Amino acid sequence: AQLAKTELMRQFPAVQLPDSFTITAPQAIEQNLSYWKSRMLDDNHELGMAQAQNHLQQLLAQRSRADQVPDPTVGIRHANEMGGNEKVTGVYISVPLSFGQRGAMAENLAQQAAMTADQAAFVQRRLENDSYATHLQAVKTYETWQQAHAAATAIRSNAELVAKAYRLGESSLSDSLTAQRFALESSLSESIAQRDANEARYRLLLDAHQLWVFDEAPAK
Repeated sequence: AQLAKTELMRQFPAVQLPDSFTITAPQAIEQNLSYWKSRMLDDNHELGMAQAQNHLQQLLAQRSRADQVPDPTVGIRHANEMGGNEKVTGVYISVPLSFGQRGAMAENLAQQAAMTADQAAFVQRRLENDSYATHLQAVKTYETWQQAHAAATAIRSNAELVAKAYRLGESSLSDSLTAQRFALESSLSESIAQRDANEARYRLLLDAHQLWVFDEAPAK
């Protein structure tokens, strides 16, 4: 524990660590998968950037497709002829012809838009899979800790009874030592399960941006 504390202080010198740590009992994951998946996706910066990039590329592709359609120009022309004795008024229509450059650019932008759409969809699917795995891990490790805690409590209680029986001469030293060894092993298993459950829950909170509460920036 001391080595881990020293390494943490070396990597993050600005973090103030307490002098001692208390291992808390794991807490149950109350909300369902839909809640946690929603929190992870709504607050995920990677997904937000991918979706924003896709939105930009879609707009560029849409604009490029619109540029392929020529914009006609309608005008009126006035002229004087015969020394000003005749006045001529005419209407003209100008239609620009679009060649291959605009079409190639539109096709290129359409391909880029399709690529960014695929990338955004890939990121979302990966995050959905990650949210499922993270939530499942948190739920299962908590259940494992509950079982380990119940088993360790029963085994420790039995070890105390065997030790008491040994003191009263009703049990052998071998039975007492065996019961104590089982109690120590079950306590170790309980501690490992407790650590795993807490770690899985903190990972879930971290991915859902609920591990730390940041103060809002002061108004300018």
